[in-house]
Amino acid sequence: MGSFDNRFVSLTREGTTYGGAAASNAAARYGEVDDESFAGRYDLIDRADISRYGISKSVVGREFADGSVNLAMQADDFLGMLLLGVFPTDTVDDSGSPEVHTFTEAGTFPTFTVKVQRDTHVHTFGGMVIDRLSFSASMNEYVMVSADFVGQPEDHPQTIAAANLTAGFSALDAMHFVNADVHFEGSTASPNVKSFSVDINLNRDTDNAHGLGDSGYTIAPPPQRREVSGSIEFIKPGLLSTSISEPLYDDLVYDNNAVKDGSGASPAIKAVFSDGTNSLELHITKVVYEAPETSVSARDTQTMTVNFRGLFDAGESEMMTAILKNQQATAYSSL
Repeated sequence: MGSFDNRFVSLTREGTTYGGAAASNAAARYGEVDDESFAGRYDLIDRADISRYGISKSVVGREFADGSVNLAMQADDFLGMLLLGVFPTDTVDDSGSPEVHTFTEAGTFPTFTVKVQRDTHVHTFGGMVIDRLSFSASMNEYVMVSADFVGQPEDHPQTIAAANLTAGFSALDAMHFVNADVHFEGSTASPNVKSFSVDINLNRDTDNAHGLGDSGYTIAPPPQRREVSGSIEFIKPGLLSTSISEPLYDDLVYDNNAVKDGSGASPAIKAVFSDGTNSLELHITKVVYEAPETSVSARDTQTMTVNFRGLFDAGESEMMTAILKNQQATAYSSL
């Protein structure tokens, strides 16, 4: 049986050279990860000819690595680095406690070196970028974070003794549903939300990250169209107008009033997750709701689920911002 206290995942922000050494002031940030799936991969190029009844030759073509992490949300530096991977500008206000990090969409996306220590070896993946970041909260559960990475081929594994790494974890506990709220259009928190999820997808272009003469990525896979999507489940269908501005069944199905255009101060959707001291706020400025789904059976009460998509707000020049409040006084782009 492996030694469980040996295992960890760390992120280190790389310098200006893609897949190169860490930035001069960067240090590894460790996360309390539930599971990970990093692996080196390659494509095979096969050749067949008319003289043989099967494939007779095969060579290794494109080489890359990808993987994902899933973890309960903690307001630590690991979460800060994940946010930086999709919100590349972090403006910090350290005038009070907790410090306030405002993450915005404009800027140059960082690349990371990911180290995964398993039972006997350390696996190193350089030039990693985040392709997708998602958040979800449900009744009686921890708030969960999931991140998908893609990058250069895996480096040679090292034994744990040779790597000689010491993990340092946050002392914070994870956030859970008790301190989670969802607000609509600047209203007070809705008491009717049963679950909430949002995905931020950068749709990285891996096909155009390498060229002739190199089987691996030579540049960070560039982001393409940004997509923000999610789902909200309510404990009852929204049939009556209220002061909390929830999406209403009639509003969406009959009145075609599916687009909700908020502002920076009053976004269409604001999700707040907290551990009592530190917090993360996700502001989705403008959304369009899909048709709601609702059903009832002999044993179950009626609920309503609404999917949504984030829209680019020309007035605010954004789709989404994230505000992390914790004890880190330095911007994550400088860590």
